[in-house]
Amino acid sequence: MKRFISMIAAMALVFALAPTVLADEWDDGIFTDVPADAWYAEDLDICWAYDLAAGTGGGKFSPDKTITLAEAVTFAARVRNTLSWPETDFEQGDPWYQTYVDYAVENGILEKDRFADLTVPATRRQFATLIAAAISVEMPEAINPVEDGAIPDLEAGSEGYDQVYSLYRAGVLTGSDGGKFKPETQISRAEVVAVIARCVDSSRLRSFMLTKEGYRDYCVGGIALDPPEGFEVTPAANGFTAYAYEDGEMAAGIMAQAAAAGVTPETVGNLKSSMKSLISGAMTGIFDFEVTLSDTEYTDTTVLGYDTLAVDTTIADDSYSTGRVHMDIVFNTDTGFVVMFTLAVLDSAKVDYDKVYGDLLAGATPDTTGSLKPNIRPEFIAAVDEVIAYMKDYLDLARRYEAATESQRQLLALELTGLAQRYADIEERYGNFTDDISDGEMTYMLLMILSLRDSIPEGDLGDDIWDSIL
Repeated sequence: MKRFISMIAAMALVFALAPTVLADEWDDGIFTDVPADAWYAEDLDICWAYDLAAGTGGGKFSPDKTITLAEAVTFAARVRNTLSWPETDFEQGDPWYQTYVDYAVENGILEKDRFADLTVPATRRQFATLIAAAISVEMPEAINPVEDGAIPDLEAGSEGYDQVYSLYRAGVLTGSDGGKFKPETQISRAEVVAVIARCVDSSRLRSFMLTKEGYRDYCVGGIALDPPEGFEVTPAANGFTAYAYEDGEMAAGIMAQAAAAGVTPETVGNLKSSMKSLISGAMTGIFDFEVTLSDTEYTDTTVLGYDTLAVDTTIADDSYSTGRVHMDIVFNTDTGFVVMFTLAVLDSAKVDYDKVYGDLLAGATPDTTGSLKPNIRPEFIAAVDEVIAYMKDYLDLARRYEAATESQRQLLALELTGLAQRYADIEERYGNFTDDISDGEMTYMLLMILSLRDSIPEGDLGDDIWDSIL
């Protein structure tokens, strides 16, 4: 059953553009005071592999111990070093943390002489401002709607206000007790590794919605919802995956996933066509999956008032499992996100999971604060659309050229010259858009490239073109 969900997630591979690095596992029992099922164990796993965190001596990690300002600066410096290239080899200083302080000052993480005494405990506010500065070179884009003024205990204009909101919106910080930040309290080593693991591994980022009306644990592309009861839930950067079991065997799975993708009322049609091409490509073997889709039907509908592409298909695992999948691909024009809800059910399931799924969507709440605004330039969308139109004309010409006689090819060569000039004009006008492309812009561009699938000629020529595109 997990292959079902994995395949569906892979079909939306463009939803996961930020690089996710899988850390090597540290040996079980390396810290005698860290249970294998500790809530922060996986985060510590990542931090250990990246040399972001170490023990406190005697085989202990001391997860409940709070950190000093010196340790906060050290953690921030190590995070920046991990995100930078080339990396710096830190040498022990005198005092021990001096080399990290020097690095932090040199890299704009810490103002020189900002702290008079680095041996005192660090507050959450101080740690957050250091971490925000450390990851400023690679700050994750906003995935969470967090309304201005919604963090209940963070005063507007106070130190670190903007940085804290950026970290909340990116899913690096999650708050507690209804979104509270608790700025002047101290922070434990367990909490520290949870935060810095999210800085280097995007799969650890957390999704939620925070408005002045309250806090919701899960929010996917601007749509807040609660995982169904009775499901085993695995949080993800842009939603969650949940599994239901019957008699010890997996019976159903629900996935919620989203990505900023330049969704506007004007681009929904193009994006919908691209998603069809993506799913169709999976069925015809463009992507190498271990499952087979068949009898796929597409239906235009609405979910929560948004234009939606519903997909129903049967699915067969190459080994033994068969079942069905229903997807609702929601085009959220309020946030610019494509949101995908998926229900996969094995044929052997006894529970009415369609009702469970229906109740899930019925309890969903779209964000109305306008606080989730992906960095997608309208002029970039226009540039991509013009490039795609050019590529379609080029592919049409390639198809005609392949079937033409020699004399006909001489005439087509004139068209090719015109297309070459057209491309040069596009490159001159839009060449600067290749710099600083946001995740949302990259997603839109990839989806539009996938929409070219039906324009690619069949045969060896088409195979070569498609391979070059992928």
